[in-house]
Amino acid sequence: MGKMCGFLFVKKLKNIKKNKLDEFLHEFSWRGPNYSGSKVFNNGTVYLGHNRLSIRDLSVDANQPMCSANKRYEIIYNGELYNAEELRNHFKIKCRTTSDTEVILELFSMYLEASIPLLRGMFSFVIYDTISNDWFAVRDQFGIKPLYYFKNNCVEILCSEPKIIAQISNVPVDESSLDEWQFLRRPTPGFTFYKNIKEILPATYLKNGVERKYWERSAISKRFDQVEFEFLLSNSIKKHLISDVKVVSMLSGGMDSAAITKIAHPQKCYSVGLLENNEFVEAAQTASEIGIDLEKVNVTQEELIYAWRYLTKLKGEPLSVPNEGLIFLCCKRMASMEKVVLSGEGADEILFGYDRIFKWAASTDPLSVDEFISRYGYSENYKLTERFSRYVENIAKGKKTIDFVEDFFLDFHLPGLLRRMDFASMAASKEVRVPFLDIELANYMYRRDFSIRTGMKINKFPLARFLRKMNLNSVVKRKKVGFSAQFKHEGKSKDYDLFKQITLECLQ
Repeated sequence: MGKMCGFLFVKKLKNIKKNKLDEFLHEFSWRGPNYSGSKVFNNGTVYLGHNRLSIRDLSVDANQPMCSANKRYEIIYNGELYNAEELRNHFKIKCRTTSDTEVILELFSMYLEASIPLLRGMFSFVIYDTISNDWFAVRDQFGIKPLYYFKNNCVEILCSEPKIIAQISNVPVDESSLDEWQFLRRPTPGFTFYKNIKEILPATYLKNGVERKYWERSAISKRFDQVEFEFLLSNSIKKHLISDVKVVSMLSGGMDSAAITKIAHPQKCYSVGLLENNEFVEAAQTASEIGIDLEKVNVTQEELIYAWRYLTKLKGEPLSVPNEGLIFLCCKRMASMEKVVLSGEGADEILFGYDRIFKWAASTDPLSVDEFISRYGYSENYKLTERFSRYVENIAKGKKTIDFVEDFFLDFHLPGLLRRMDFASMAASKEVRVPFLDIELANYMYRRDFSIRTGMKINKFPLARFLRKMNLNSVVKRKKVGFSAQFKHEGKSKDYDLFKQITLECLQ
């Protein structure tokens, strides 16, 4: 199947020194420690580099950069394609490997950009046409896998990590992004913490730098059916189990991870928390009801602070939230062949799990953007950047409050969480998969009434009903806690101030 990785594409740099770019590639080999490969083309002016974390087809034949059968196209790819076998069979694609990399490459060789909407999974990749000198870059529909782009008069760079682009291009820090981080925990979509380095938005592809959208969310008009919801979720979780290495899950005391762990029933699950702030008792009860082994990862305050420092320097930009350190430490505890980790990101966005803000939105019209921002932000003292204000105004145009909040969480909040999860897990050389983020499931729930998705006492109704059917009643009755890295003896704001202070110190 796929390869979690980091990749680097550089074009139009005269007299590229391959050895120097190989050094930059090596700097983020933590994204893919199993193999590192690179090639140059067009008289040495085009470079493709790839660090591989082997997940499916562990053979050397599946290493990258990979060349198409017709010898015209080269691909560097990060991700997992969950419908690879269906595409291989339907289009009668002849492959030398069992890797989904080759399926994407050969399908593109046949249909070019028309192949992109057929892909189901998490992915970012670059395909280079060695004959025309064109290049294509694609990011998945939800932004699960990262992709960044830089261009000036003499060079174009695409990479999985913006820090690497910044080192090659020598661009300064974007101060507006730091301001946004202190209030919003991420920059405005499309921007990064470095000037002139762009985040390629989800569901977007580029041809020679020109952007186009290839997918939009669309509401389904037919009535909600609980059985269909359960089928879509179960089907997605089962697809996410494809792997040639061991699959494990993260298990908290909540509903999202309980549903995934129950249906997937992986070999093992992990729960992580601080010594005095965790959900170990609740996770152990859920694990016992499912009948699965649970490993508890106890983290001390000192270990978490060390992780913040290490990750901030590795990333070259601020972490999004304190619990990014917990994710990393949990993944580090996993065995070397436990490379695939299932997680519940996306459930709160498609099922209105953030009860406080969604309940406010459901009972508030007309929309007050200012009130929403004050409820959403992470600081009482803030000044919005002009670009973020424009971004919010664009989303809000002509919408009811609840529809605006739904779109904001899907377009702004969720990609921030996915970047957090991707980086923290990949820093430990693990691949996290998020089964709630399936196109069919997300479209099925999009624009559903508030009352179908959540309520005043029990949130995420469809998921709660499904869990009861699976005899996991205890998790439904629990109060939602959230994944916290709060030190028990400190106030929450004081904890976050410490996190911000350490982050800014590490970036100096």
